[in-house]
Amino acid sequence: MTRLIAVLGMVLALAAVQAQGIRWDFAEGMDGWRVGRHVEGLRVEDGVLKGRVSGHDPQLISPLFALAPNYRHEFVCRVRVSRVAGQGQLYYTDTTEGPYDGFDAKRVRGFVLTDTPDWQIVRLRPFWQGEKRIQQIRLDLMHGNDCAGVEFELDWLAIEEVAEGDFSNDRRWDFKGNRHDAWTVGAAGWLVSPYLAMTGRSTSWVLVTVRSAAPAWAELSWLSPANSGKPVIPFLVVGDDRAHTYSIPLGTHPQWSGEALQLSVQVVPEHEAPYDLQRVELAAKPHAEADVLCPYFGPAEYPNRVGKRNRMLLRLDNIGHAPASGMLHFRVHDGAVHRLEKDGEPLLSMACVLPADFSETYEFDVLSQTAGDAVVTVEFQVGGELRQRWTAKAMAVTAAPAAPPPGSYVPEPKPAQTDYLIGSYYYPGYGTNRQWREMALYAPWTKPVLGYYDEGNPECIDWQIKWATEHGVNFFLVDWYWEAGRNHNEHWLDGFVKARHKQHFKWALMWANHNRKGTHSREDWIAVTERWLEKYIRTPEYLTLDGKPVVFMWSPRNIREDMGGSAPSAELLALSDRMARDAGLPGIVFYAMNQGGQAQLAQEGYAGYTTYHWFGNARETSRNSRFFAYKAVVDQAADNWDRTAAACDAAGLKFLPVADTGWDARPRHGLNTFVIYDRSVAEFTRHLKDMKTWLDRRGEKMFVLGPWNEWTEGSYIEPCSEFGFEMLRAIRTVFCTDAGVSDDLSPQDMGLGPYDFELNLGQMRQDSWDFRGGQELFGWGALMYLADLRLTPAGLAMTSVGRDPAIRSGDVRLDARAYTALEVTMAIKPAPGEKDFAAFFWGTTFMPINGEANVSCPLHADEGMHRYRFDLAQHPKWQGTLRRLRFDPIQAGDRTITIESIKLVPVAKP
Repeated sequence: MTRLIAVLGMVLALAAVQAQGIRWDFAEGMDGWRVGRHVEGLRVEDGVLKGRVSGHDPQLISPLFALAPNYRHEFVCRVRVSRVAGQGQLYYTDTTEGPYDGFDAKRVRGFVLTDTPDWQIVRLRPFWQGEKRIQQIRLDLMHGNDCAGVEFELDWLAIEEVAEGDFSNDRRWDFKGNRHDAWTVGAAGWLVSPYLAMTGRSTSWVLVTVRSAAPAWAELSWLSPANSGKPVIPFLVVGDDRAHTYSIPLGTHPQWSGEALQLSVQVVPEHEAPYDLQRVELAAKPHAEADVLCPYFGPAEYPNRVGKRNRMLLRLDNIGHAPASGMLHFRVHDGAVHRLEKDGEPLLSMACVLPADFSETYEFDVLSQTAGDAVVTVEFQVGGELRQRWTAKAMAVTAAPAAPPPGSYVPEPKPAQTDYLIGSYYYPGYGTNRQWREMALYAPWTKPVLGYYDEGNPECIDWQIKWATEHGVNFFLVDWYWEAGRNHNEHWLDGFVKARHKQHFKWALMWANHNRKGTHSREDWIAVTERWLEKYIRTPEYLTLDGKPVVFMWSPRNIREDMGGSAPSAELLALSDRMARDAGLPGIVFYAMNQGGQAQLAQEGYAGYTTYHWFGNARETSRNSRFFAYKAVVDQAADNWDRTAAACDAAGLKFLPVADTGWDARPRHGLNTFVIYDRSVAEFTRHLKDMKTWLDRRGEKMFVLGPWNEWTEGSYIEPCSEFGFEMLRAIRTVFCTDAGVSDDLSPQDMGLGPYDFELNLGQMRQDSWDFRGGQELFGWGALMYLADLRLTPAGLAMTSVGRDPAIRSGDVRLDARAYTALEVTMAIKPAPGEKDFAAFFWGTTFMPINGEANVSCPLHADEGMHRYRFDLAQHPKWQGTLRRLRFDPIQAGDRTITIESIKLVPVAKP
């Protein structure tokens, strides 16, 4: 009876909560709140909930309640912390089932505490109106590798309803001074519209007009009455101090439901430069005017030599939704010293035709008689009227250094003298032209001195060894990929074995084991270790620490979760060590990466800890976590090294600090990434000096630089057209005793190379692909769960090795509305099952490939060659500019697929 009364009381209490919101003030104890993990000493003192963070992921879990969610709810708490470390998160759920008590990564909202020792109020709109009910919340006040030791206090927490303003029928708002009477200013400078009394079905575009004095990252967000959350579409604002209208397609976004209840806009210029938001408009169509921009005009390569044909490029973008046509007129300053040529002929002008929402790169040669800066100006004219004028970044033309005679091999390195052991991560993803195509299309101003090269070429590797060792870099930690018995991206390692200068350099494995769940096992681990012993760690060039070969592990957590805990993970590390000793080596030493919990890592047998990047708190403490300056990384690095080193020292782990080399992954991910801007030689040098001071203070000599060559992720220091050799010279200047100016001898100076792949950039306008005859992949390649991808006379053949195999196109630039369907001709053996199907996915300029933008087609249950048609014209997401295509030929594994052709079917002409 007592139990029944208690349950009845809880039901009545929950019903009241559902009507009134909920508040916990800890006046009579902990109010049912409990520790999820990584919190110790949780208690209530004088009506305040107090505790201490003990790991990287502290969690406080509420008692059960019942709340009917709506968009007016706001989570509020009064909190005080001893220091800020990482972003906070609020999770919510309607269940307690599942591996994480019902919480998951889909239902979470982030927030950042203010860096103050005083009490502060956190307000957070969860926008959970798409949920049926809310039963429990979880509060993570911070998250990150350096938050252990933070003391916190919670005075109270509440879920409240905020007042709703009047509904507006407006569709256009003109701003003055970045303000509008009907819009409010929210957190982090977000401008928030009134609630909209309208349907959005005929208004699937938002037009935003902005003028900014510097490049800016802007975001448009909306609130839907049907779905939880506030989806965000980022877009880039040009920093030329001219007004531009940006057409944002809500209709292509996977979370667009057809209605917008509210809009929000945020503009974050570099270094908080002034900007002017002029207009926001809901529209049925994009802004139908051409708008030609120049994101880059300057040298295409490095070095540029006297008497040579030095390449300059002009990149133009038409961000408008009407074609642009005109003439480009060129003028070179100091024409007696420099002259321009195109295809061997003097260059004065050329035609410019840019389709809507399209980019084009124009290249020409600069010939210089003497050393100096070549400066070029171009005017864009339409009908004889000047529309735009751009001046190129100066091309520094220099005399070539003394070089061995043409035809000689890469000179023997002359390693710089240093007391420090300096490494850098190496990403071996450039054994084909795929990622180089991304670079050439989206960041052509960052061309390596080696060109768009084949990294498996031993000659290229010898140049890398020469440049690295002559500037103080002693070793690479090479990303290594193995998943359930399958290796890939070994181009660089296979070439390194054949390199002539390898004796000057060291390297070690960094197992990038961000694999599928369930792919770590004891049997697989034995196979991995046998491969290490057979192919890598016995070689004299392999890096040893404390006399043992070292292996770096990207994700200890993946091993732990697959193996069922820390104890079996420790057994695997011990097994590798034993296998190495049985093979005559002194063992293997393991370094953990990226995921904190140093005490647990030490228990599992790791000897040290490091990370792949080192952004510290820069993302969490910047105004926008997706757009911040490299200076913010440098400013916070030393304090973050200190905190992580202290956690490692306490656990008995060696801490290997990282000096980061930046991040801007737009070439690979478009705007589905974050951007660190203003990475400069000066800031990188300051970062290195801080590292040297930090190491010297601790009496240590070893550290790791961020990636050497993550070109498509914007993390690189290898010589290139953007920085020349200056990033490497900064390392030499700070850490080497013979810190004089190094030469910048290049392959071009010796008549070596070129090492470039054929990029076939014209394929981005291709809309049909015939693979018969086995001549060309046209940019298509395996995405996942495929093996043995190959060209045959019958077509593109492959074997599915898991559920959901897929191929992916290269970059394309095609107007979706110009096509009505996709046709694929293919055969599958053994025959598909009766319920199996193929699927076609697409991504656009503003929408990554996702599950909302796809069309499926049933498969024939025989082994014959069939043409499958995927009707696209009526799909609501089939609009905008296509950027990438994906095709899943079948859902099952253990099938051989042969694709004759893939074709987009044009809309019939009237």
